[in-house]
Amino acid sequence: MSLNFPDNTILALIKRFALIYLPIVAVLSIILLLSARNDEHRQLENRKNRESNEIKIFQARAKKNLEMVDSDLRLIARLPMLRSYLDTGSEEQREALADFFLVLVKEKRYYDKVRYLDNSGHEIIRIDNNNGDPVIVPREDLQDKSTRYYFHDTVKLNRGEIYVSPLDLNVEEGQIEIPHKPIIRLGTPVFDSAGSKKGIILFSYFGRDLLLDFRKTMPGGDHQSMLLSRDGYWLNSLNHADEWGFVLGNQQRTFGHDFADEWKTISGDEEGSLQTEKGLFTYGTIRPLFPGQRSSTGSEMTSGASLRTLSSDEYYWKIVAFTPKDVLSAAAFYNQTSNRHLLIFIYLSLALAAGLIALFTLGRKRSEAELRVAATAFASQQSLIILDANRVIMRVNKAFVDETGYTPEEVTGQKQHMLRSARHDEAFYTAMWACIDQTGSWQGEVWERRKNGEIYPKWLTITAVKGVDGSVTNYVGAHIDITERKADEEKIRDLAFYDPLTHLPNRRLLMDRVGQAVALTARNDRHGALLFIDLDNFKTLNDTLGHNVGDLLLQQVALRLESCMREGDTVARLGGDEFVVMLEDLSTEAIEAAEQTENYGEHILETLRQPYRLAGHEYNSTPSIGATLFGAHPLTTEDMFKQADIAMYQAKKAGRNTLRFFDPKMQESINSRAALEKALRDALETQQLQLYYQIQVDHTNHPTGAEALIRWISPQRGLVLPAHFIALAEETGMILPIGQWVLEAACVQLRAWQQHPDTRNLTLAVNVSARQFRQADFVSQVQAAVGRHSINAHLLKLELTESTLLENIEDTIATMSAIKALGVRLSLDDFGTGYSSLQYLKRLPLDQLKIDQSFVRDIATDDSDQAIVTTIIAMAHGLKLDVIAEGVETAEQRQYLLSAGCRHYQGYLFSEPIPIEQFEALLSSQIKG
Repeated sequence: MSLNFPDNTILALIKRFALIYLPIVAVLSIILLLSARNDEHRQLENRKNRESNEIKIFQARAKKNLEMVDSDLRLIARLPMLRSYLDTGSEEQREALADFFLVLVKEKRYYDKVRYLDNSGHEIIRIDNNNGDPVIVPREDLQDKSTRYYFHDTVKLNRGEIYVSPLDLNVEEGQIEIPHKPIIRLGTPVFDSAGSKKGIILFSYFGRDLLLDFRKTMPGGDHQSMLLSRDGYWLNSLNHADEWGFVLGNQQRTFGHDFADEWKTISGDEEGSLQTEKGLFTYGTIRPLFPGQRSSTGSEMTSGASLRTLSSDEYYWKIVAFTPKDVLSAAAFYNQTSNRHLLIFIYLSLALAAGLIALFTLGRKRSEAELRVAATAFASQQSLIILDANRVIMRVNKAFVDETGYTPEEVTGQKQHMLRSARHDEAFYTAMWACIDQTGSWQGEVWERRKNGEIYPKWLTITAVKGVDGSVTNYVGAHIDITERKADEEKIRDLAFYDPLTHLPNRRLLMDRVGQAVALTARNDRHGALLFIDLDNFKTLNDTLGHNVGDLLLQQVALRLESCMREGDTVARLGGDEFVVMLEDLSTEAIEAAEQTENYGEHILETLRQPYRLAGHEYNSTPSIGATLFGAHPLTTEDMFKQADIAMYQAKKAGRNTLRFFDPKMQESINSRAALEKALRDALETQQLQLYYQIQVDHTNHPTGAEALIRWISPQRGLVLPAHFIALAEETGMILPIGQWVLEAACVQLRAWQQHPDTRNLTLAVNVSARQFRQADFVSQVQAAVGRHSINAHLLKLELTESTLLENIEDTIATMSAIKALGVRLSLDDFGTGYSSLQYLKRLPLDQLKIDQSFVRDIATDDSDQAIVTTIIAMAHGLKLDVIAEGVETAEQRQYLLSAGCRHYQGYLFSEPIPIEQFEALLSSQIKG
């Protein structure tokens, strides 16, 4: 049986369909299209927010890196060891500063070079990164950078100002280094203690690291990430051929060339987004200059002065994230093939369920896309945390888990303050969240707590995420662990306050502790003491075994001194072989405090004089210690150090390997000595020195020559004898110019005598000091003087002491032999007063022995002196040497010497030392007589 519907029923069904179903389909279609449009708008906003967040993260990281470089540079410029080098310019301090810079580059991997340049632009110290293996550049490879724009711009700055160069490529000898090495140079002028500018410190920061960080932070994907200079040149582009156009001279390689209209907007705005027919541009600005910094436009190929100085507003880089139009179109709902089919299906289905399913499917796809974006962001190596509007933790990534030790389950649903440490009070966090509510973001350094309880520093950036209505929906926190950076800063502080060789406190830290100790002793009425320790003959160790062995000794001495310390005491190294020990909490009575100090000093002496084992060598070293008390009377730190230093030199004079206390009489002696030293220097400059001559005769009283003896005729002091100033001249080194003057004056006198028959055969003896004799060019000096004055070298006689000859005997014999080869005669002065070795004496190329006046004085009555003199004369004859006696004052002395075989004499019996006019008159009378 078949069913037949009447036509009107079918029409009614069609009408019902038209009146009910078709309007429903139309409404659903409109709703779907409007929803798609709204979804496209949300996707666009999400893209803008994501790219804007990437830009903000890179801005924060770039700022942080440049802040670290700024901090390093300012810290180095204030280093006491740098200022000390600028004050003295000593080679030892230059080497120590170079070692410090080397440590800095090793610790801070982001420097290509660290340099110190003097005021003329010459490199004095340079450390090269050398592909991660830093080296100190040798002197012969140091360069002149006086023509470079960054030198011109830095050296003209004031104290505390820092120059930041444009990001450019490294240029050497007019050629760009390949592969390209982008560099940012930061420099600051440095000043000595007097405030005089002494050059600049210059850091070359790897711009390459900045660009690598940019590529990691803004990886691209479906958009292009670009970093632009202020003129629109690419510093970083997907097409690397576009980069560095501003250095390579290609004017077509600019963002403004490819996107002229867009660049007009982007270059003028600080940040934002721009959608044009070419696509979506999201952009921001980095302004690298901090307060106190300056920059410039630089100069072509880095040579010459800068073209123009830039203000902080003019020096910037632009960050641009660009999504092409075809990528945006591909994401549009109505341009996707699957979605067009879905619309057709909805129109044909005439079913509400199909529409609902389509809407559900669309929503699910959108959720999956958002999850993929979130998963990609959370996979980054930076620690991320997402909070809801109530600051409850919603989600964390793996980097957060690795950094804090908390699992996602342990933190999800918890308040963010569970991570807080006790380093910040509630006011700190209140101000932080107030800033976020007002500006939308906050960044800064905070200390938080890991799960294991460890407190650590990190750089935190919190950004508020707002919905379409402007209300906050979420907060995104990005964390960077800066523990390593803090450790680096601590290492730099250690280098500033501790000696790098011994790891003891240096002068700067010691001065601070002494100031505190003085204040404490004043309050508790107790005494303290300073012990100034200097190693005896340390220079000899360096000269014989090398500075590396000397360093080993200094390190072992430091360890031994630390082992002697009581709790609360301080041991420091001032430099070289100088150490200082500060004792605190001694007795309230000065005498008892001095006894305690002496006992402690004797313990140090005993400890330091024990043998050392240095690189396979056994070595014995002794110290000289000067001590002074403080607390009873107020003293400045400078005065305390002066007193300890004076006492140390008293210990040196007492024979070394001993301890001496400061005495006010020492200060008077030092003042007198300083005045005498100044007067002696003036005497040398104003020709107050004269030669006096004491005649030498033979057994017939016939003149054979003279000894030239120096005298100082001072306008203020009158006649000053050598006994009052020669020892000072030896200590200060003035004996060298004085000795040279004596040698020259003696040669002038011999030349004058050679012009007259009566005096042409006279000899002239001059005394030579040990320091003068030990000069490397002493033989050349004698040879030059003899040749310059054209004298008979055989008539010049150099008198040397035993102590001079018996030190470094092989070198002594070589020097004496070279002098003998010139024809100059050699006499051994004061013979018998030292500890002569007959084994060495027979090897020395001498011409004469001189019997000391101490044996001659009592020779007429003292059996011992008679035996000694007789032995000396017999030994001289046995060695085929002439012999002469000095200090002959009586006829009895002369007669005994003659009977013992001595036929040449010198002394007051014949004449005292007299000026040349009187001496020549004496000669004339004796020759005529």
